[in-house]
Amino acid sequence: MDQRAFASATRLAGEIRDRRIGCVELLDFFVARAERYNPALNAIVAWQVDRAREGARSADAALARGEVWGPLHGVPMTVKESFNVAGLPSTWGNPPWRDNIAADNAVLVERLLAAGAVIYGKTNVPYMLQDAQSHNEVYGATNNPWDTARGPGGSSVARLRPWRPACRRSGPAATSPDRCATRRITAASTPTSRAGA
Repeated sequence: MDQRAFASATRLAGEIRDRRIGCVELLDFFVARAERYNPALNAIVAWQVDRAREGARSADAALARGEVWGPLHGVPMTVKESFNVAGLPSTWGNPPWRDNIAADNAVLVERLLAAGAVIYGKTNVPYMLQDAQSHNEVYGATNNPWDTARGPGGSSVARLRPWRPACRRSGPAATSPDRCATRRITAASTPTSRAGA
């Protein structure tokens, strides 16, 4: 199972569709991995595991009926803390927004869910997305998974999830895949609303 930590989201989605692994089983694998490593890394700062398990169970039941919700059917993932996920904090690492709980999902989150993704948490961000490493007064610093004395160059999460979207505001925001061997797709290259980077 450990090789799945480094598998692409495409491969994992194929394994789910081919029923080589169940959605709940895969979610539990990544959640267990996150629970094991996150205390030292401080990468995932908001969790919704119970809601994700409900989604994974529904995804498994849909597959049993022959339904596929989309290309990410049942794939567990996290999103950046700056993306609104209904019921979870969206602070952008800004202390005055510490108590901001999103009422609705960001457009990107809605699209991920429509594609079948199972979102189980949110990852740390730099203060207002304005730095090349994730440190802020709300959540603290995220550490490099290969050397916890160093920063990851972003909020990389040591393959605690197969993929997660990111918001690119400037060149340095795209450095963590180079420093931590993770993958991400930048969602935007221009400033966006607080409703979800």
